[in-house]
Amino acid sequence: MAAAAGLVMGVIGLAMGGVGMVPLMKSFAPDKTDQTTTVRIGVGTSTDSSATTQGNVPGIALFDVVGRPIGESRGSHDTIGDGSFQDIKVEAPDDIGGRQAEYISISKGGNDALCIAYITVTWPDNSKYIFSGDVGYQCGAHWYPSQTTFGESNPGYKPRCFWIDGDSSNGITTQGIGLHITDFEATKERSTAFNKDQDLMCKSAPRFKLYDQLTSDMSLPYFDPPLEFVPGTLVDKDPNKVKVPGSNRDPKNAPPSRRSLQNRNALSKNSFSSRETHNLQNHNATHHGFLPYMPSMTGILITSNDTLTSAIELCKSDTSRGPDHVSFTEKMFCDMQTKILWPLCIGSRDIRGCFDTLSHSMRPAKRILRRGEASVPDKSYHTVNHWH
Repeated sequence: MAAAAGLVMGVIGLAMGGVGMVPLMKSFAPDKTDQTTTVRIGVGTSTDSSATTQGNVPGIALFDVVGRPIGESRGSHDTIGDGSFQDIKVEAPDDIGGRQAEYISISKGGNDALCIAYITVTWPDNSKYIFSGDVGYQCGAHWYPSQTTFGESNPGYKPRCFWIDGDSSNGITTQGIGLHITDFEATKERSTAFNKDQDLMCKSAPRFKLYDQLTSDMSLPYFDPPLEFVPGTLVDKDPNKVKVPGSNRDPKNAPPSRRSLQNRNALSKNSFSSRETHNLQNHNATHHGFLPYMPSMTGILITSNDTLTSAIELCKSDTSRGPDHVSFTEKMFCDMQTKILWPLCIGSRDIRGCFDTLSHSMRPAKRILRRGEASVPDKSYHTVNHWH
């Protein structure tokens, strides 16, 4: 259970390049309400409403330790503001009362994509749990850097946010997630175990799973029997009992199996017009073989001095989604439309072409391109935001 004493709790996140424990004040989660579980959805910050990570309020469904439903809150077309949060209260019926919601589904509320940086859960007995967007990133969700900060370190911890969407119109095929929230309470030992074997987080359907089709009236898998942990460390006693599909009390109402990455990318392509696909497929066919582009981010540029965000990582990732990105620390520009890296013109001797951070445009190559080299794209922006 969550720590009953003290003001600080731990959350699983990324630290020193791997999975680690991030300290966090318990006051970060909302206060208790009798017979009501409160789920707080924290949205990634992009510092400007036009480069938004905001989206529709998601649906929430709660299940107890043996997969019995507790209650649900349907999603809506209302929005959670960029860098803000929404407390979603799910009240249980009288015959269920204050039953603890160990399993939680978060599903799309509409077709306005939402980038989730963190999730906190407060049970009726005031136990509190927190889930970081970095787990979604580690487990293959579509993602983007965020400026949302929490944690007790200085500077604060900035988790990546992961995207959910209802119609795949931005190349985001994930409609929601299911998670066993209690499994993400951090200890040093548990963090070490997850870092050594990330399948303990990502290849366990009851613990954490991304769903391409999910609504709040669908049932989730659960551990049967419940997991056992080493006292004091919260390390799984038997890892083989973790990497399982789990049981489901209502298998006819379970979410469909997730598509393969190849099929998901095909769906992502089909959501764009044929003209957009034709214009980009030459780049993508030779790079990643899929369309990583979000049309809603056209004309938006993020420039950053933040050492925790990386243009190189964005371009190398098959699952990153969002606006074009400049890293002054790395002196690199990531064209998110094609996932091709270009050097900045600042002190650059690269004659293939470079990105000019004053005009926010590409400078053409100084020579004839060799076969296989990417042509210099035409770039222009109506919105430029700077991250410190």
